[in-house]
Amino acid sequence: MKSNSSFVSEKLDKQAMAELYLKACNHYSKRILKITFGAIKDFIQVKRDLEREEARKMLIAVNFNHTLMCRMTFKKWKTWARQRSVKTKDATEKMKIVFANYVQQVIFDSWYASAVEAKKTREYFERLERGVQGEGDTDDQEQMHEEGNDPVSLLPIEVSAQIFTKLSLAEMAKCSLVCRSWKVIIQSNALWNKVDLSPFGSKLKDNSLINILTVGRPFVVHLNLQGCNSLTSTGFGYVAQCRNLQDVNFSYTTLTDEVIEDVGFSSGSQMLYLNMSNTQISDKALRSICSFMPHLQYLNVSCCQLVTDKGLYYLSKGRLASQFRHIDLSGCLNVNLNGFKCIGKAFPNLRSFYCNNNRNIDNQSLECVLKGCRKLRSVSLKSCPLLSDEGFIHLAGLPQSHVASN
Repeated sequence: MKSNSSFVSEKLDKQAMAELYLKACNHYSKRILKITFGAIKDFIQVKRDLEREEARKMLIAVNFNHTLMCRMTFKKWKTWARQRSVKTKDATEKMKIVFANYVQQVIFDSWYASAVEAKKTREYFERLERGVQGEGDTDDQEQMHEEGNDPVSLLPIEVSAQIFTKLSLAEMAKCSLVCRSWKVIIQSNALWNKVDLSPFGSKLKDNSLINILTVGRPFVVHLNLQGCNSLTSTGFGYVAQCRNLQDVNFSYTTLTDEVIEDVGFSSGSQMLYLNMSNTQISDKALRSICSFMPHLQYLNVSCCQLVTDKGLYYLSKGRLASQFRHIDLSGCLNVNLNGFKCIGKAFPNLRSFYCNNNRNIDNQSLECVLKGCRKLRSVSLKSCPLLSDEGFIHLAGLPQSHVASN
């Protein structure tokens, strides 16, 4: 009995020990697993910290490298820019020297050309005084003195010139062939100051005009070509070579805008009186007048149907607007209110205003002109159907003015 009970107790002890061993083993396994997992977790955390630190250091290194590269690039660019600035400055100085030399050369060439031209002109006048067209010599001068024994040649040149002024141009041309002394007298300034070719009319051709002006071209101041409608651009081009022109009458000719531009460019600086009535000029000619004729005071564009308000606008914006003394717009049917406003605003010193046979001028247009042109002394408004008593009342405010109307 006793042995059975001890056997049972031993068996129970063995079972208890097995359970204890199993619990101990499980506990130890868990312990080992926990330690191992903790170690792995710590390892991973350390590794991640190392990677973050390495990434931070790499970022710092990249930024440092970028900054270093920027500094190096900027330093190179600064050096290049400094060198470029020095080269640009040197090039600019060289260009200034070249340009200055070029300007000096142009000025010298212009001066030399002017000096040569002045010398030729002086020699030309000296030859005219000697009565020869080419290079004169002693024999020619002695022959001239021998020929100048007629009563006309023995007179003072001023008196002889007054005698020849009574002759026409054709007669003077014939007289110039008589002898050298007569030729010298006929080529004097007094005889060619005023040239009137209107009696020839349509018979005057380009060749005849050129032959006439060849003799007295340097002396012509007043030139009348009224009615010479056979002239072409060739003849008008020779007129442009008369550098001392002050008074020109182109009325009833084949005048064009291009001719006015050539005349203005060549001899317009001295022009005071210009008559272009009954021609085919347009607003372009008036624009050329503004550019090349700064001293013009008298302008006649009557019956020029191509002249419009735009042309008067050109005149009002030019340098000569304040110098105008007389303007004739008679028969200019394309000039309207805006054109008359330009006259009133820009021509304060206007003395004479002619606007006959104009169906566009009315009371308002006349008022615009009179309001700005307070120095008017002569006004002609014949055959203007739109004017009434109201318009003529404004004329009463002009002191000492002469008015012609019907």
